[in-house]
Amino acid sequence: MKTARTVWGGGKVRDNFKDLPIVKSAYSERLTPLRGGTHKIGTPESFIVKGQYSCTSDSRRYSKPFIPIVTEYMVIFRKDNPLIIPFSWTRTGECDITKRDCQTLTWYHLIRSVMEQLGGTAELSQLYQMLENHPKARANLHYKERIRATLYEHKDTYIQTGNGQYRLNYIVV
Repeated sequence: MKTARTVWGGGKVRDNFKDLPIVKSAYSERLTPLRGGTHKIGTPESFIVKGQYSCTSDSRRYSKPFIPIVTEYMVIFRKDNPLIIPFSWTRTGECDITKRDCQTLTWYHLIRSVMEQLGGTAELSQLYQMLENHPKARANLHYKERIRATLYEHKDTYIQTGNGQYRLNYIVV
């Protein structure tokens, strides 16, 4: 079986005092960040570092101390099967958080979402009623206490406007 080679060359871009590695494919002029995902290109075979000459910055003067990056690099990847093209697939959709529970959904976000649905204001009785059948409430015998505790713990987000009445700290349109 034949193999193919892909050559990526690049350098570093200085942005907000951070070195960001960039690469330029031998097949395109588009610059690509060299972060994760190199496994999709192929198996790294060689890493070549070379001197950088005739740079535009060589003829400029900088007021602050300037340390030029005087090297550039090239990475050679081996594609074991040139006919296989890796891809990723993003799935989009909607999920009703009033009916489903997930690990990352907290009481804070759940109550905030319900209050947004109610126009930004709610009474405790409305929150109890709207959340009583949620999987989080069914899993917690003391869900009413949990709702009150969440409102109390996040006074900066849930502002009490009266006895058992709350509003969000932002306007819901």
